[in-house]
Amino acid sequence: MALSFRLATGETRKYRTSYSGFGESSTYHTKCGMRWIDPPKPEEECEHLDCALAAAKHEIFGSSLFLLLSILIFASDNSKTSKIIFEGGLGVLIAAFGILILAFVVWVFYRSCRDKRELIEFRDKGIIGGVKACQDQSL
Repeated sequence: MALSFRLATGETRKYRTSYSGFGESSTYHTKCGMRWIDPPKPEEECEHLDCALAAAKHEIFGSSLFLLLSILIFASDNSKTSKIIFEGGLGVLIAAFGILILAFVVWVFYRSCRDKRELIEFRDKGIIGGVKACQDQSL
């Protein structure tokens, strides 16, 4: 089961503990050594805090690379190509699609940073967002 916390308010927070690898053997794994070929279901993952922190750090790294790439693509200016695309009327559709992709990447980056911050806060203080939390074994 993925790492789960129950807050004093009754709210439940869940965090993934697995992340995908890069390269030829693109498997999913955890810091503690569990491996899957396909993305694991949350109930198959371990419940280690260190594994959830490693997964959050890995997701921050991956999303920051995509964010940087997206910004570089938007910042590059090839005026001849831009002029041809926008004159054909397809430019608005392409720009809208690019903005949606950029918004998604920003959302993933924000969520990953938030998860990492909450996990570190729990590890150091036993709270999440200022609310007392404990690891939930019942889910």
